[in-house]
Amino acid sequence: MLLQKKLNKESSIRHCERKVRSRPLPACFIALAMTGLFLCSCTGKSPNESDIIVKAGDQVLTRIELNESLPPFLNSADSMLAAEHFIRMWINDRLLYALAQKNISDKKEIEQLVENYRRSLIIYQYQEQLVNEKLAKEINEKELGNFYKDNKDKFQLD
Repeated sequence: MLLQKKLNKESSIRHCERKVRSRPLPACFIALAMTGLFLCSCTGKSPNESDIIVKAGDQVLTRIELNESLPPFLNSADSMLAAEHFIRMWINDRLLYALAQKNISDKKEIEQLVENYRRSLIIYQYQEQLVNEKLAKEINEKELGNFYKDNKDKFQLD
């Protein structure tokens, strides 16, 4: 009986997965993509026009960027879903950012926050570099043996 329930559950999950995979693009995604395309402006032809997947404002998403963002181990169906999701998120991010830039009035505060974050990142990177340099120092067998002898009581099993 337990095995039957488990098989029914797995069958139901597979059925739902097939349903999700075969679902057509929602109308809101198509509208969002069309909005992104209408907001496009022509940029130079630095990337090949055939390599451009979508444009939003003056930014383009190329086939190479999309391929680099997808995990390499996906099968074709999962790859298609992941690509659609990434494109949707990419368009949403670019359009929302453009809208936010137009509507944010206190840009001075944002610049200060960015500078603080930048400073924190640089300090963190420097500290990590120092730690890695200290850890990179090789410990020879003699130093290891001396440390063990000096701290034998700390290596006792309880």
